Amino acid sequence: MQDEEDINSGDQEEDDRRNYNTKKIPVIEMEKVRIKDVIDDPHQRLIYEYNFLNPVTFFIELTRILEADTTLSYPLCSKSKGDFILFTPSPLPPDEMDEEQDIAMLSEFDDILNNDEQDEDFIEPIDDMLP
Repeated sequence: MQDEEDINSGDQEEDDRRNYNTKKIPVIEMEKVRIKDVIDDPHQRLIYEYNFLNPVTFFIELTRILEADTTLSYPLCSKSKGDFILFTPSPLPPDEMDEEQDIAMLSEFDDILNNDEQDEDFIEPIDDMLP
């Protein structure tokens, strides 16, 4: 009996450790978040990355918290390193093909897929390949 109790208490201890300090990570929509909502401690750091197809990354660190100066406009970048890169999206190429050309190309593709006669020319009997 003692062995069963030791085994069961060991399972319970393991379960307690597994559930200890489990916190749910809050899900927040980026358009609703302001930096002031997530940074509140001096020297707290963030990595802000956007445009995942052409990534731009900002390393943000709160150095100190001051009262707002009414003569300045905010947000204010007090220190930066590197050059700011402006990205302008290239315009989409004009659609050169019209609907009739699209249909013609699709029908040619169907002809290629359904052409069994040409496929038979490439298939040789295995007996002909043997010495």
